[in-house]
Amino acid sequence: MIRFIYICLLFGILKFTAACHSQSAISNSENNLQLNSVATENQNLNANAVELSKYQEDFYRKGGKTSKADVIQKTDGELTTQDIIENRDKSIYISGGHFNCSFFHNKKSSQIKLKEKKARDFLWKYWKEKRRAYFSITYSSEDATSTGHIFIEPNERGLWRIIWRWVRHNNKVTDLPEIVAVEKVKNRVTKTDFGLQLRDKEGKVSRTFPDDFYGFED
Repeated sequence: MIRFIYICLLFGILKFTAACHSQSAISNSENNLQLNSVATENQNLNANAVELSKYQEDFYRKGGKTSKADVIQKTDGELTTQDIIENRDKSIYISGGHFNCSFFHNKKSSQIKLKEKKARDFLWKYWKEKRRAYFSITYSSEDATSTGHIFIEPNERGLWRIIWRWVRHNNKVTDLPEIVAVEKVKNRVTKTDFGLQLRDKEGKVSRTFPDDFYGFED
């Protein structure tokens, strides 16, 4: 009887020990997964920080700038400043008006997409024709609003360019580096639509228009 009790106790101890080792292994595995996850997240953050730093360095090197401003909001949602046109004579620019493309909940309605296409067509038409033109376009999300003021014009040497000035809701104006080339590119998915690639003086794509146009085909 005593021997049986001893065997039972020994079996219980062995079972308990095995369970502890198993739990310890699981815990170590979970800790390793958490450490790996944190390490991966830190690597991603570092990579994003390096990419952002490189973008900012290129932005300012190419002539981009950000400055403080007294921002005015018009009744149609457009953000502007008193000197947004700087020293230009607005009367000699063909006006495309203002395109309010504000949208919320990360969704664009068909009406907004139509406005974007009209703005795109306006930009493409007068860029091809090399005629002075100006329009503005506003984008809004739930916590931010920005209006782009776009000027198609020759520079002091007679070379055509696009000046794109973003007026921000936080009382700042961001001047993008000078755009000197515009390319019309097809959407390889739909085959029926197109977007514009705007290139800087180094030949790099400064932005696409519309912003979320993708699937470019050369």
